Amino acid sequence: MREGRGGGIILQPETLRWFRERSSRRPDSLSTSSQFVRYLGSDNEILYQESKHWAFTSWSAIYGVLLSDFGTRRYHLGHTMSGLRHDAETVQVQFDGGTTIAP
Repeated sequence: MREGRGGGIILQPETLRWFRERSSRRPDSLSTSSQFVRYLGSDNEILYQESKHWAFTSWSAIYGVLLSDFGTRRYHLGHTMSGLRHDAETVQVQFDGGTTIAP
C-alpha cells in the first residue's frame, strides 16, 4: 500500500534528527542529496539558482524504516490518525472510527 506515494520528499532537520538519534538506519542510506536549488522555466531556462544542501527521500523509504523502527505493535497499520491530545504526562491518539489509544 505504500507504492506510488511520491519521491523528492525533503528530509527536514527534525526527521534527520530522528534517524541520527533513534534509528539504526543512517539518513544517507535512504536518501540522495543535491548541492543547490534550481527553478526552471517552461523552456528549461534557469530562472533561479541557489547553493543549498538538501537531502531527499521517498515516502516508501521513510515508511519502511519507520515500520522497522517502531514495529507492528506500535505502528498501527490500516488505521488513519485523526487526532492527538497530550499533556505533560500522557498522550492519546485518536483514529478514524473513534478508537482512542494511549500508547
